Amino acid sequence: MNTSKCYLWAVKGSSIPVGEIVANRYQVVGPQIWQDTQPQSLPPIPDRSDPKVLAYLHLASYLLHLPQLYGSVEIPGHPLILLLDRIPITPDGTLYPSITEAWPQTPPVRQVYWLWQLSQLWNPLNAFQAGASLLTADNIRVQGWRIHLRELIFTSSPPNVAALSRCWQTWIEGCSSDIQERLSALCQEIEEGKRWDTISASLNQMLLELAAELPLKIKTSGGTDAGTVRSHNEDSCYPIAVSQNGNLTPEFDRIRELAIVCDGLDGHEGGEVASELAVRSVKLQVQGLLLELAEQTEVVEPTIWIDHMTSVIRIVNNLIATQNDMKGRSGRERMATTLVMALQIAQTVKTDFGLDFPNAHELYLAHVGDSRAYWITPDYCQLLTQDDDFAHWQVTKGECCHRQAAAQDNAMQLIQALGVQHADNHELVPHVQRLIIEEDGLLLLCSDGLSDRHTIEQYWQQEIHPIFAGQITLEKAVNRWLELGRSDQNPDNVSVVLMYCQVSPQEEREPSVLQSGTEPKSLSTGTINAELSLPESPEFVFQQVIPEPEAEPALAAPQPEKHPSKRVGAIVWGLLLLLLLGAGFGLWYSGLIEIPGLNAPQPRQED
Repeated sequence: MNTSKCYLWAVKGSSIPVGEIVANRYQVVGPQIWQDTQPQSLPPIPDRSDPKVLAYLHLASYLLHLPQLYGSVEIPGHPLILLLDRIPITPDGTLYPSITEAWPQTPPVRQVYWLWQLSQLWNPLNAFQAGASLLTADNIRVQGWRIHLRELIFTSSPPNVAALSRCWQTWIEGCSSDIQERLSALCQEIEEGKRWDTISASLNQMLLELAAELPLKIKTSGGTDAGTVRSHNEDSCYPIAVSQNGNLTPEFDRIRELAIVCDGLDGHEGGEVASELAVRSVKLQVQGLLLELAEQTEVVEPTIWIDHMTSVIRIVNNLIATQNDMKGRSGRERMATTLVMALQIAQTVKTDFGLDFPNAHELYLAHVGDSRAYWITPDYCQLLTQDDDFAHWQVTKGECCHRQAAAQDNAMQLIQALGVQHADNHELVPHVQRLIIEEDGLLLLCSDGLSDRHTIEQYWQQEIHPIFAGQITLEKAVNRWLELGRSDQNPDNVSVVLMYCQVSPQEEREPSVLQSGTEPKSLSTGTINAELSLPESPEFVFQQVIPEPEAEPALAAPQPEKHPSKRVGAIVWGLLLLLLLGAGFGLWYSGLIEIPGLNAPQPRQED
């Protein structure tokens, strides 16, 4: 969605000619594309008892792929028109290309990924009688890596999965011969009624094989600043190369696959302690996961890694909560923090041709709270996370449209953070997503001190060009973002971590960015040899593993029977337990944790 012009998609509004003004407010600028000329005013809201309206609300967690309900318009003698925002539209008011239009010019890895995304949306949409949305090519729009639907198409009963297979067959004919053969066989398995999770696993294997053929270099740098108003900084990040006042403080022994931003909550005692404790604990646990990864001989399914990431974050949450409980803290006295983190997992992919590629290019993104993640290329800037605030919670529960929720005084109040007491003792639910890196791009993690004033959306084009052109180091780029966050008397702390991912051939770009630090680590830590053969114009792929809408996301500890190696679950959990014990001792020793009876010093923030 273009926020400055507020373009909308008018469902059932095709009969309204271009140029008309509807309801003295909406200007029709294209077929079913309207522009709200009064975006500051709340639009009329449709009846929430309508199942179609409820479907849009309950599916609001899938906004990377689906539009969002904005409002409605009633015209005498015309069916109710639903208005949708966050639609697949360019800044000049034209729709992104359809999947059919874009398919012939798309490399195989992206073609397979588009099918993967469709496969992940199939069951959730069918649960709301909207599976037909994936069967109309003109309704399926693409922006780079992302499948993005214009609207939901409802039917009285879910379509048969064979209909999806037949739809895919029309596109598969344009694939390269080897991919076409494998996808055709997969469609045949769909027609024969093979289990859907098996179909998804086959698509995932194809996707990983294609992505793993690309090289990958990663460089990460970060920094934090108290800002121009506050006397202390409650943010923490990893790695940290740029500290307050732009000083360079290189950190040795970095985990180059890891990036973290934590924002200690304002008003809660010890926010800076909580954020630093979270960063250190996550780092220790990730070191253990990477050691376990080095011993794997088979590809681990995305759901297993998502379970591991969820467990890591819950351990951190419990560690902070325990410290609060030991000191008898309650309410806003409890120290707490947000978290957004990215971890690159370099799994070895075995192909049908007997080749082993030592990096599957998988990157897992997790967040709790309102710290954000963006993926930025020379062509677009995409917000990958959704804030854990009261407004979004109300929408997903079907209580109101997002425009209504956003207008409330407590709209931005967080409903989740590490260390706080959650309502009705509900367990923390981290949001974990998987990305597959297959184009040059910049992953930007930041605290709300940088994102709240739309700084990213306003300055991304001018700030990322020097990085991709090799004109400035990554550390310098971090410092420039911190300066932007410090401007206009921003009252908040500012933190940013940049993870630069490069898959294009080394000789095709200037060396400045990668020479700003040491070379990325070897194959086992996320980098493979740049001499591997390269498809033309590699692209970036993002995937959120989508839970069923009628059930909560999978939160339980990973079950051994789901893992290709039965011993992995036990080893990982044992390793995590040892790391937690070691982390507790190390953090006590460093003064971050007080253990009764051991006369540990108090954290400096609470003297």
